[in-house]
Amino acid sequence: MVGIQRTRQYQATGVINAQAIHDTKYATRSIPAGVIPSTVNFFGAAPSADPTSDRYEQGNTLVSSGKIFTIFSIAAQVAAGAGAVMADFESIINTCSLRIVTSQKEYGVFPLLMMPAGGGAAYQSGQVAVTPAAVPGNLSVIGVLNGMPTQSATFALARALEIQANQSFYMELLGPVAAGVWGAQTLTGAIRVRLILNGVEERAAA
Repeated sequence: MVGIQRTRQYQATGVINAQAIHDTKYATRSIPAGVIPSTVNFFGAAPSADPTSDRYEQGNTLVSSGKIFTIFSIAAQVAAGAGAVMADFESIINTCSLRIVTSQKEYGVFPLLMMPAGGGAAYQSGQVAVTPAAVPGNLSVIGVLNGMPTQSATFALARALEIQANQSFYMELLGPVAAGVWGAQTLTGAIRVRLILNGVEERAAA
């Protein structure tokens, strides 16, 4: 039997009905060329005006009053910025980790290569370039992805994480330190990372 999600609900006097929608929250940061920082904060600062880069209520807060957001899975989109080379993807994906902090408590640390599935960069070649016109048919630059970009390729949490209204929340990308096993990692160009929280937002029914 197919479930039905009502977009409006009748509310009798004195009764408050809640509505749940499948939704995502995400934050994007650009890591410049040079040594990967020991920490890069996501969701901690006020969201940018670009809805394709950031989508959450305010700095350190996923949802505001009257809402609850339940996180079921996480994805990390890694994309090339200015001057990035393939080795930069390897440095970010294979050595960095993600940390979840909510209500001043650590709720998990995961190697970045686990998010999403794929265990590292997926290379896409054979793309035909349309420019320059002087050399038609040339192959374009190879595209590199952190696993395949599908909803099923997200990292499922062992238990869903419920974030209540105005509850503090942020995530950190943890970079390797010079004294560690990996040693400090240096990027040739900029790398963009977008962390995507896949879940359900609950709010009062309209």
